[in-house]
Amino acid sequence: MRRFFFSLVCLLFSASLFSQELSQNLESYQLTVSGENIILSGYKPLSKGQVFTAYFCDQSLNVITTYTKTLPLETKSFFVAKSGELFVFSFYTVGEKVKYKIALDGAFTEKYAAVPKAEAESDDVIISDWTYDATYANEYVIGDLMLDAQLDAITCYSLKDPVQGSYKLKWKKEFDDKIYYKKMELIGINERIAYFQAVELLPECKQLFFSINIDDGDVLFNTELNKADSLDAVSVSSFFVKGNTIYLGGTFSRSEGAKYDFKPTILDNMDNLRRGFDEPSPYIIAATDGYFLMSIDAKSGAIQKMKTFNFPPIDKVVDDRDYRLAVCQGIATLSDGKMVAFYELLSTSFSGISIGSMGSGSNVGGMLKWETDGFTSLIFSSDMSTFDPTTLVWDEETSDYDLTDYDFFSLAPLQEVPHDYCTLGNDGCYPEAFTCDGTNWVFHLRSDDKLIPDYLIRGNESEMKPLKLLPPGLVLLRDVHTGIQIKEAGQSVKVKIVTVN
Repeated sequence: MRRFFFSLVCLLFSASLFSQELSQNLESYQLTVSGENIILSGYKPLSKGQVFTAYFCDQSLNVITTYTKTLPLETKSFFVAKSGELFVFSFYTVGEKVKYKIALDGAFTEKYAAVPKAEAESDDVIISDWTYDATYANEYVIGDLMLDAQLDAITCYSLKDPVQGSYKLKWKKEFDDKIYYKKMELIGINERIAYFQAVELLPECKQLFFSINIDDGDVLFNTELNKADSLDAVSVSSFFVKGNTIYLGGTFSRSEGAKYDFKPTILDNMDNLRRGFDEPSPYIIAATDGYFLMSIDAKSGAIQKMKTFNFPPIDKVVDDRDYRLAVCQGIATLSDGKMVAFYELLSTSFSGISIGSMGSGSNVGGMLKWETDGFTSLIFSSDMSTFDPTTLVWDEETSDYDLTDYDFFSLAPLQEVPHDYCTLGNDGCYPEAFTCDGTNWVFHLRSDDKLIPDYLIRGNESEMKPLKLLPPGLVLLRDVHTGIQIKEAGQSVKVKIVTVN
C-alpha cells in the first residue's frame, strides 16, 4: 500500500458538486463500484454486526433497490467481489474464517445466503475464498476466468461455482526451459489477450514481454525488451494497444561499462527496513536513469521504436537520495490524434537515527522513504516521431511512501487488487488511477490520513496543476472530471459525486 503525507499548503482549484447525495447510517461501511452502478453496504448501527444492509444505486446515487439480512453472531468484517454474474459478500470472524456468505444477482435478488460448504479441492479444482490479499498479486480474476502466474507456468481456471469461489482447470502453459524466479507479472489485459512481464535471471538477465491468449493459453509472441537501445534493464509499468501497435511505458537502467548483475537480494539483518520493505526477501534493487516509451508490433511483438528520457531536473536534494524511479501510470489517445503517457517520478532518502540492537551487534539505520518528486506528461505522435514532455514539480512534503511489495521489476500500478471489481473499506485499497477524456487527464493521489486531503493532478497539452480534495478524500475516479467522495459525520455515511471543473 502507498501512504502519502502532504502539507496542507496547496492552491484549491474550483470544484462543484452534483445535487445527488446518498446519506445512510451504517457501521463498517464499504463502497463498491461495478460498471455504472454503486453499492454502499455495511451494518446497521447498534445491531452488533448482525443487521447487514446494502444499497444498490445508479451512477447518480439514486437507490435502485435495497437488501437487508440478519446475520449469525460473530461476523466482524466482510468483503464483496464480483464472481461471475453475482455479487458475493463474504463475512469473516475475528479469526478471519468465513462465517457466512450472501450472493446477489445483478438485480440484487438473493441467490444464496448461508454458511458456505465448499467442495474439497481436487487435482483440477481449486477453491478461492475471495479474500483480498495485497501481498499476493499473481492471481488475477477476469470475468469468469482466473489466471495464476507462478515461477515457471501460467495456469488458467474457469469459474465453476461463483458462490463458493471454486474454479476448474482450463489450461496450463509451462515454461520448463526458463527460470523466472518470482518475476512473472501481469501488466494488463486487452480484449482476450493477457500481457505479462517476466524476468529471466539465468543464465543472463532478460526482461521478457509476452502475450498469451486467455481462452486457450497460446503464446502469441515473446519479446526481449532490454535488448533495445542497449539497455541493461527495463521495467514496464503500463501499456496501451492502439490498432496494430502496443505502447509500453516505464523506467530503465543503462550502466557504463560492466552490466548489472540482477540477482534476487535477500535483505537480512534488518536491511529490509532500512530499504523501506516490510519483508526481508526477495527483492531486486537497481538504480535507474529515467523513463522510456516503446512501441512494438501487436502481432509479432517486434520492437518498432524506443525513446528514452533522462530524469528531469528537480529542485530537491535528489542527488543525495538513494534511487529514483519512474512509474508510468497510464497511456491514452488524444482527440487531436496525438497521445499522452503519464509518469509519476519518485526518489528515496534516509531518515531517522541509528539504533543498536541489544545483544545482536547489528544496527538499525533510518527508514528509507519513497518520495514524490513530480509528474511528467509526455505528449507524442502515434508514430513516435515527436515528443513533448511537461513536468510538474511536486512541492508538497511527502514521507513514508510505502513500496512494500515492489522492487525494480514489479512496478505495475493497480495490481494490489486481485479481482475485477474494486471494493473500498474504511481505509480503502488505493484506487490510484489515471484517466483521460481525449483532452484532459487526471491522476489521483491517495491519502490515508483523514486530516490530509487527496489530490488530483490535472493536465492537458498546455499545463498541469493539482486539485486538493476535501478530507477524508476517499475518491474513486469514474472519468476525467468525476470522482466519488465519502464524508463521515458520526455514524452517517454521505456519498457525493465530485465534478472537477
